[in-house]
Amino acid sequence: MTNRGWSFRPLNNNADIKAQTCDPKKIPMFFVGGIFGKEKDGYPLGSSVNNLTNCSTPFFVYDEPLDVEGNPEDLTLAEHVQNAAKEIQQKMAGSALPYILVGYSYGGILVAEIARLLAAQGHDCRVYIIDEPALACVKKYFAADNKDYENDLLSVVNSAAYSAGMDQITASPASILPQMTHLEAEQQAIFKKQRLDFFVDAVLSEQSKPSSPDDEYDFFSSLKTAKRNLHNIEEAKVPAEYKPEEKLSCAHVIFADKTLQKYNLDKQPASKFVGEWDLCSHKVIPLQDARLAKMDHLEILQEKNVGIAAELITTSIQDEISPDYLFNRHNQKTREDYLITRQDYEKTQTSKRKPYFSLFQNKKPHPESQKAESNEHLDRNKSKPTMQRTPH
Repeated sequence: MTNRGWSFRPLNNNADIKAQTCDPKKIPMFFVGGIFGKEKDGYPLGSSVNNLTNCSTPFFVYDEPLDVEGNPEDLTLAEHVQNAAKEIQQKMAGSALPYILVGYSYGGILVAEIARLLAAQGHDCRVYIIDEPALACVKKYFAADNKDYENDLLSVVNSAAYSAGMDQITASPASILPQMTHLEAEQQAIFKKQRLDFFVDAVLSEQSKPSSPDDEYDFFSSLKTAKRNLHNIEEAKVPAEYKPEEKLSCAHVIFADKTLQKYNLDKQPASKFVGEWDLCSHKVIPLQDARLAKMDHLEILQEKNVGIAAELITTSIQDEISPDYLFNRHNQKTREDYLITRQDYEKTQTSKRKPYFSLFQNKKPHPESQKAESNEHLDRNKSKPTMQRTPH
């Protein structure tokens, strides 16, 4: 229960990232899971991807670093994105390969922001979002005074309780939360931020307790991480309109029908609503399967169902990224690296090289040549006739 260090941990033994490959199956994949930041969210998808690619794909899953008390780092969303992007770049180690980023639930928001940051640095990012609307859409949903969000908060607490072997809350949110109709607006705003704590207290008031210190640690660390991530969504700044250079080049989205219906607050036609990813992306590609559409949010990545999402993602990657593209991209990166190295070398040589005119200034003669010149001078003096002065 110490700090885990690296956030992205390899799921399989084939975690060596090749600097150059022409096989799309060997491009590494980085997965970020749900609101708890647990690596186990990625186990089913990673295993399914391994089965489809014969374990060729290096698969990394995000695991939230925690201290000994289960506290996540106190980060804003922007800081969280910067840290994750920096680590991905370190693992890619200057490779010319595309960055394949997959996010589920809250992880969809995180990988989209990571991709925007990496793309601004010239990297080719391919983003796959599993059942999560865009940041602006989620913020709008949080701000709306609806019961669905309270049900979601209750679901978050129940999920943490289930993982820790504790009893879940069966009562409705309305029966747990105190009435706030008599409160003033400022007090209501404070109360809304405390709803998650009310549900946690309701779980803890049940007869069941975590069965072990590890379960207790997981329960509270999950909720602390969830609280930070929810707060970061509420506080995140979203532009009224994204500039072209700020948009994702392409967002691949997989949605359950229930999720789209819940977040479609503006009641757009169901066939056109894609979680508002079209507002922050140049292109949106829905990866559709009738079986996934009928599932709920938690069922999509369950072991019995996750093969559908894995197949949609791997097929999309192999269709869009050709061996020729990977070969040409590697050659281009090699040329760019060569030119940079050559320029650095020439700068070093120029700083060492003396100006042409300085070669002839303050030039010290060789000791042997000095000795020879001295002997020659003596010989000349001996050969000259001596002149005697005659008295007058």
